[in-house]
Amino acid sequence: MHAHKFYQHLVDRDAPVTLNPIAKPQAKFKNPIDVFKSSLEQEQAVTKQINILF
Repeated sequence: MHAHKFYQHLVDRDAPVTLNPIAKPQAKFKNPIDVFKSSLEQEQAVTKQINILF
């Protein structure tokens, strides 16, 4: 949903949009803690990417 909003915002302003392939996410973890660690790392990476854009 968020990606679509970013995409639409750019398209509405006639900005160029390039969509790159997305790697398959990790689906198997050793334990529940690793799931949360992975989720946190992903959220931090996405936040960093968004901050670079703006």
